[in-house]
Amino acid sequence: MVDKLRTRAAAPLTKWMAIHFDAHEYLQRNPDLKTSGIQSDDGLVNHFVNHGFAEGREFEPDRRQRVLADLDLTKPSVEFGALTNPLLPRGHPNAKFADHASTSEIAEKYRHDANVNVADIVDVDFVIDDTDMSKIFGAETKFSLVVASHVIEHVPDLVGGLNALAEILAQDGQIRLVVPDKRFTFDLLRDCSEFDDVVGPYFSKPSRPEPAQLFDNFLYYTPVDAKEAWLGTYLSAPPEHLRTARDALKLVRKNAASTAYADAHCWVFTPLSFVDLFLDLVKLDLCQFKCAHFAVTTAGANEFIVGLEPCKDTAAAVQSWQIARATALLEDWNTVL
Repeated sequence: MVDKLRTRAAAPLTKWMAIHFDAHEYLQRNPDLKTSGIQSDDGLVNHFVNHGFAEGREFEPDRRQRVLADLDLTKPSVEFGALTNPLLPRGHPNAKFADHASTSEIAEKYRHDANVNVADIVDVDFVIDDTDMSKIFGAETKFSLVVASHVIEHVPDLVGGLNALAEILAQDGQIRLVVPDKRFTFDLLRDCSEFDDVVGPYFSKPSRPEPAQLFDNFLYYTPVDAKEAWLGTYLSAPPEHLRTARDALKLVRKNAASTAYADAHCWVFTPLSFVDLFLDLVKLDLCQFKCAHFAVTTAGANEFIVGLEPCKDTAAAVQSWQIARATALLEDWNTVL
């Protein structure tokens, strides 16, 4: 098995700072810096790099604002896989929640998980126990917004999963995805998913992760500290994955012999790789989505944000993804400024 960590041009935080850091915004969100006499752009940049980043100081809108930017939350909306941290407002009459199991079943699943407070689990309105969305939501039910945070990477058939979500979208609706950026997660050592990875599941339509997906997930699982990744620590000292190929194969065999569902990251992305994949999918008519919103991974985070809108005009859809690609290419740390 080869080492899959590629040589980088620059530490991620350095690259991000050069493009995105807003010194004025940082000062507005940290007024105590004014009393310390730190007000120049250079002084604020140095403070953030040397102190603010490690301290977790605010430097831009919070996560919910970033994810739901430019969306009308008064219209019918549904969020998939919210668990205890929904992006849609709880209790709003137009906000619904969907998951793979009922609220009580999910609570039982996480009853002994110290990281999950079962009392905070959202009330699940729709249980996704079928690939036919019309059976679950009703043929006439349409949503103006579908939110899926850290969900799509778990779906064995990427294209089929997204096309299923399109079935419940209103005519002017949008799917807002929050997608893990492999550079800052336990997928760090994995290769990004490409078009040929998608083709097999597109035709076989698996209902559970395929052996190859599980093997890659099990083998290259690597504990990663997102802040360390942003600071470039792993560029000079790459981490090691925990399992051998034999260990990973044993886990795949165990799953094959069981009816239990083995959860896994079936798909692995960076912002740039995601856009490149969707350019191929759209050009070859495997899905009909334009990129309506695109926000790269922000400093210290481990996720990027994509808005998908149905679009039957292939040329227009391709153009939208090309525009997103220009943004993704600018921030990709393999590209030297």
